[in-house]
Amino acid sequence: MKKLYIPTTTFNFNNILSSESVSPKAYYERRGFGYKRWMEIPENNIDNAILLYDDAFAFERPASDIEDHPMLIEIETDKDYPKLEEGVYYSDKTIYLSPWNTRFVF
Repeated sequence: MKKLYIPTTTFNFNNILSSESVSPKAYYERRGFGYKRWMEIPENNIDNAILLYDDAFAFERPASDIEDHPMLIEIETDKDYPKLEEGVYYSDKTIYLSPWNTRFVF
């Protein structure tokens, strides 16, 4: 099992937990359930894919009046995701989460 990290924002936290999944940004507007909104961040900014990093890292969010703080989703997986560049992978499909293979890093 390897650990991969999906950077996002706490603004998306309720959306992630309510569906127990993470999808590419473009999916949220089209799907027929759950929240329709998804806040994109520079570290994960491809509409039709989710970026996964092989190392945890710190990043910042701009000051805001909403709950918008950095958050990493750590997943343990045996899946081989396609490589975008060294240390960065992607998925063009929904990634389903479970308490046994997921950890949130705030």
